Amino acid sequence: MRISPSALNLFKDCPRCFWLDRVAKCPRPPGIKASLPNGIDAVLKAFYDSHRKAGTKPPEVEDIPGRLFQEQGKLDRWRNWMTGPVFRLGSTVVTGALDDVWDNGDGTFSPFDFKTKGTAPTAGYAERYYMTQGSVYELLLQGEGMKTNGKAVFAFYSPRSSRGLGVFEFDVTIVEMKTDIETSKVLIGQAVDCLGSSTFPEPTPGCKFCLYRSRDAREVVPE
Repeated sequence: MRISPSALNLFKDCPRCFWLDRVAKCPRPPGIKASLPNGIDAVLKAFYDSHRKAGTKPPEVEDIPGRLFQEQGKLDRWRNWMTGPVFRLGSTVVTGALDDVWDNGDGTFSPFDFKTKGTAPTAGYAERYYMTQGSVYELLLQGEGMKTNGKAVFAFYSPRSSRGLGVFEFDVTIVEMKTDIETSKVLIGQAVDCLGSSTFPEPTPGCKFCLYRSRDAREVVPE
């Protein structure tokens, strides 16, 4: 069984939708997804790679002790979910794709992830929304035999202004977040138990997808 951070987030949001997605092959409708964040992500990876090749640090992370992970070939593989790092927990294989890795300079490494956000993150934002991702990414590094330090690094890029001709300026907020890999291991076990259970999960209160599925379409779609 293979589990990813996005699958775990779905399980946390709604076990029934998670079960329907993985067992019944009935995923949530994807809706419209903006491609701009993916474009910015690709540009940032190329920018960080250029500094990696030059042996320098991007100015936004200049004050963080350590340096960028130096093994470009390995990082290229880890950026693809098909060849990304894995962590094995019993018979479960946890997989994912990393943006980057930070070498802390003391023999330990931390997952490093780029995020785009309309406004700068407030205090506690990363912990609230990205604790599972950061913690699972740390497990992935451990699965590859790397020593970690209990932290994940997130770089939030938020647009500030435009200078015209397509040139935008962004504010950058660097968050070094303490991870919780033990809670993530428990979460992974709960997700696996959910998929193996003979009991269909109950609808999750507040889940709009469960609410829609429980109603007759004629009640929500006018004739």
